[in-house]
Amino acid sequence: MRDRSPNDDAVTQWDRSLRDLPSLHTLRLHEIDTTHVVKALKAIWWENPISANRTRERLEKVLSAAKVEKFRTGENPAAWRDNLKHLLPSPRKLNKKKGHAAVQYEKAPALMAALAYDGATIARCVEVGILTCTRSQEIRWMEWTELDLVKKKTWPIPGEKMKIKGEGAGKPHLVPLTDQSIAIIQSMRKVGRYVFSSDHAIEHQPLFRQCAGRRDQARRIQRHDARHAHHVSHAQPPTRSARIFSLSPRGRPGRVVLLDQRDA
Repeated sequence: MRDRSPNDDAVTQWDRSLRDLPSLHTLRLHEIDTTHVVKALKAIWWENPISANRTRERLEKVLSAAKVEKFRTGENPAAWRDNLKHLLPSPRKLNKKKGHAAVQYEKAPALMAALAYDGATIARCVEVGILTCTRSQEIRWMEWTELDLVKKKTWPIPGEKMKIKGEGAGKPHLVPLTDQSIAIIQSMRKVGRYVFSSDHAIEHQPLFRQCAGRRDQARRIQRHDARHAHHVSHAQPPTRSARIFSLSPRGRPGRVVLLDQRDA
């Protein structure tokens, strides 16, 4: 069995998005119009507007590709601007979920101390994620071959692993490594290509997004913005955002898990 890659997750997400539009499955590409798209999206638009909008974006790309391949003509019925914008409410306005509180700078040392007492792989993963201010997917998919722990003490993250759109898309991002993060990385067992590999997955695949295990555990997780703590301490505007999750008091004391919902 081959190792999973970020591309595998992308394929899964695309497949899930298109399956969420069953009313379009019986139509040919050239038959789909704005009325069909609105009907399909209304079934999911109010339940989870942000995910529904991602689905719309993917459908728009599919129909754009169909036009290039001469399978359809005319305007794109899934386009937002000058089209669906006037027929559906803004997904951002519908999404009324409040953001999670950021960890206070004064409490950051206590959080790191709690992580140090946790012997699980995920705790080491979170530690390095905080020290490098990287996203969940980037840190979970860290590979040994990407690291220069001796000479340059850097970690060039390949562009395909990053969540950057626009001009910087596809370009590697150079992350400096502190002595503390290097010591943590060097403490990990080399059992495969990934630094933070799962002991429960075949071929030592990287840690999954839902490292907490059961969903009832995941609901007890509070998210904190480690980048905000760095921002407060250094008085610099944040450019990256590393998300970490720690168990609330209802969970086991000292246990820390990682669950980055933004990868979806």
